[in-house]
Amino acid sequence: MITGKDARVQGELDQLPLHNARLVKVLTMVTLYCELEFKKDVVVTCVRRTPEENAAQGGIPNSPHTVWNAADLRSSTFSSTEIQKVVTFLNCLTYRAGKNTAMAHQVPGGVMHFHIQCLKENEK
Repeated sequence: MITGKDARVQGELDQLPLHNARLVKVLTMVTLYCELEFKKDVVVTCVRRTPEENAAQGGIPNSPHTVWNAADLRSSTFSSTEIQKVVTFLNCLTYRAGKNTAMAHQVPGGVMHFHIQCLKENEK
């Protein structure tokens, strides 16, 4: 089961199939992978940001979060080896026109997390 960190994120996850069905599939796959491989749950910490929220958080202009093309996952419950395995698994999925689907990173003033990007099915 894909779980949001709070009511807002859970609501965004509930809406996500209407905006980016492919990203839902990727989140489902990584959730199952983590459950089977590590016996760990996946918690989604961010799906959608308004442009104003994105700017306030220091996000890049035109962030994929503003158009339902990204999700962040909590990584604090994973070891560094597990984090690398999750990123490797996700990057076997090529849903960004030849670019990596995921990375683990820390933004200035933020915490380490998984960042997943996935184009919508009608985007190239």
